[in-house]
Amino acid sequence: MKKNILCLIPTVVICEPTATRKPNIDGLKYVFGLGAGGMQQNDTLKAREDNGEAFVKNQHPYAVNTALVSAHLGVRYYQGMAYLGAYSYGLFAPLNKEVYRSVFDHDEKDYISVKTTGAVGIMGQAGLRFNDITPYAILGIQYGPRSLTYTAEKNGTTTKKTYKNKQPVFIFGLGVMGHASDNVTIGLELYRKVSYDFTVKLPDAGGNIRLSGDFLTVKTARWAVQGVVSFEF
Repeated sequence: MKKNILCLIPTVVICEPTATRKPNIDGLKYVFGLGAGGMQQNDTLKAREDNGEAFVKNQHPYAVNTALVSAHLGVRYYQGMAYLGAYSYGLFAPLNKEVYRSVFDHDEKDYISVKTTGAVGIMGQAGLRFNDITPYAILGIQYGPRSLTYTAEKNGTTTKKTYKNKQPVFIFGLGVMGHASDNVTIGLELYRKVSYDFTVKLPDAGGNIRLSGDFLTVKTARWAVQGVVSFEF
């Protein structure tokens, strides 16, 4: 009687791992994005007068913190490792703060407050792409209303004047972003914002009001940091 012999032939199956798919992002992209973060306005007030002292060491620095939100619209271009971006943007960062007060006595005092609301501007970016991470440099200019208000109180009489500054603010910064998908990036940006000095002549409130009739020069510098989410089309 013949016996049936069952032969088992082992089979080796080689499975190739699925390659990680890199986002296809080369070429020109249209971009819309939103940002949120914080800003510190750290100006310096410098007062001078013809016949007396003003601020100690002739200056008074201050720092005021505020939250900010932004929106931007523009284009991006990727080619190999190269990255370029150009945007128009709007910024909302409300700030209304007293930054200086001098009290000679109970009835005689003066103080200064600053106010900003937001700005609009244009911005350029240039960087290098390393896989899905792109660090870049930022250069831009913005314009937005800001004002300084001087108030002096003497024996029940109030002298008040507001000065609006219309000079542009120049922006220098660094950023880094990564692609969460083919069409979405998430990033972090740090800015330094500076503008020209501006000088105003404060009204004469008389008496012992410290800054009455002085010239006041404002040096403006701001730091801002924000997280950004952008959608590419």
